[in-house]
Amino acid sequence: VGVRLQLRDDDGEYQDQGYYDLANLEADDQGPFPAVVGGETLHDAAPSEDALDIVLLGDGYTEDELPTFVADADTLADAILTAEPLATLAGRINVHRVDAVSNESGVSYDCVDGCGMRDTAFRTIFPIEVANSALGLDYRTTAVFQLDQWGVARAAATFPWDMVVVIANTTHDGGFAVHYATVPKGADDTWAATGVHELGHTLGLLGDEYQSDACVRSDALGLPDNITDDGEDPPWPQWIDDSTPLPTPDEAAYIGEVGAFEGAWNCDDLYRPAHTCRMRDSDGGKFCPVCAELLARRVYRFGDPATEVKVEGDTFTLVGREAGATVDWTVDGKTLATDVDTLTLGANEGHKLRVTVTAASDFVRSDEGDLSQEWRFSRE
Repeated sequence: VGVRLQLRDDDGEYQDQGYYDLANLEADDQGPFPAVVGGETLHDAAPSEDALDIVLLGDGYTEDELPTFVADADTLADAILTAEPLATLAGRINVHRVDAVSNESGVSYDCVDGCGMRDTAFRTIFPIEVANSALGLDYRTTAVFQLDQWGVARAAATFPWDMVVVIANTTHDGGFAVHYATVPKGADDTWAATGVHELGHTLGLLGDEYQSDACVRSDALGLPDNITDDGEDPPWPQWIDDSTPLPTPDEAAYIGEVGAFEGAWNCDDLYRPAHTCRMRDSDGGKFCPVCAELLARRVYRFGDPATEVKVEGDTFTLVGREAGATVDWTVDGKTLATDVDTLTLGANEGHKLRVTVTAASDFVRSDEGDLSQEWRFSRE
C-alpha cells in the first residue's frame, strides 16, 4: 500500500509529486502527548472501523479550567450531533473528548488581555493579530490555528480519530479550518454553531459561501464542490427544479430553493447553491441540500452498508446489510438478482460475480459511489 501525492498546476491539472511506500514508514515512538491528562467518549455509535470518529480538543484551558472545557465539549458535541445531516447519521459517528492542560489561559495573540504569545498545549494563535500588533494595521483577524499541528495529531490519537475540532479558550471571535477545524469560544453563545460550520470545511470539504474577505482565485487552487463559476450550469442539477431560473435572482420567491445565487467564496462572480446556508452564515440556519449531500457522502465513506459476503461452494451470502440498503447481484455484467441476501450459482451460470450494496439516504441524490460497497468473485 502506498500514497501518491499530486498537486494542481497553474492550468488546474494534477501533477505527480511523489509516491511513498507505507511499508517504509516507522512507528511513532514518541509516546502519548504530554499535555493530555484524560478523555472520554461522548457519543459511542459504532466500532471505529465502521464510523466517523471526531475528536474534540481544547487549547488554552489550564488545569483549573478543565471543568469548563468538559462543559464546552458537551456543548459542541450536541451542536454537531443535532445538525442535519449529521443528526440523521449519528449512528455512524463517534465523538470523543481529549483533555489537555495548558500552562496559560487563552491563546496566543488573541489580544484579549494583551497581545503576545501564551504557553498553551498546541500553541493556537491568531496570526493576523501578530501583523496588526507589529505594524499598527487593522486587518480582519478571524483566522486561528495551531502552530503545533503534529501535537494535535498526537493528542487526538488518544482515541481512533478521523476529524479534529479544537476549541480555543478565548473570547476573540473567529474560526478556521485547514487540517483541523478550530473554533474560539467567542463572546457569545453562537460559537458552537461556528464550530459546526468549521467542521463543514474539513468533513465536507465545503467552501465558504459568504463575501467578507478578499477574493482569491486560481486554477491551481480550484473550487470547492459547493461553489461554481458557471451560474447557468451549476454542478448540482439534481437539486434544482426546472422552474428555477439560472443564475437565480435574489428574490423572495427563491429564498427556499436550490439554484445558483451570485456571490460566494468572497468573490462576486462565483455562485452558491442556496440563498442561505450554514456555510454562508454559521448561526443562520442549516446546511443547504447541496452541502448536506456532500457531508453525507463523506460520512458514508467511513463505514460500509454491509459487513461481508460469506462463500460456501457456489452459495454466496451477504451479511450485515443495513436497513434500506439495496443489493445488486450481477454475473458477467448481467443482473441476476436484486434485494436478496443469498445467491446460489448454477454450474453454468457464468464466471465473474459482482455484489454491490448501496446505502439509502434522503440527503443524497448523486452519490458518485460514496454510498456503495462492492465485492467481486471469479471462478474458472
